[in-house]
Amino acid sequence: MLDPLDLLTYELCFPGGLTGETEISCPHCKTLLTVPVNDPTDEKSYQCCKCRGGFVVDWASGRVTGEKTLNLKISIDDKARKGNS
Repeated sequence: MLDPLDLLTYELCFPGGLTGETEISCPHCKTLLTVPVNDPTDEKSYQCCKCRGGFVVDWASGRVTGEKTLNLKISIDDKARKGNS
């Protein structure tokens, strides 16, 4: 039979490993989020519900890395395009 202290130790070492969820601070806006944990030794991508920033959690190392988003706006000047034809 498992000792309750062993279960507590496992949950402390692998947050969400037993409960299936844990709390993470968004690396962009610092909002506290409750996220699901399917595999406490895997890497998983999430998106903040407040700022919409993406981030990756490496559960094995406990590292949270923010993903950078690049938005591009492209426009084509019809006059310049017609002049080159």
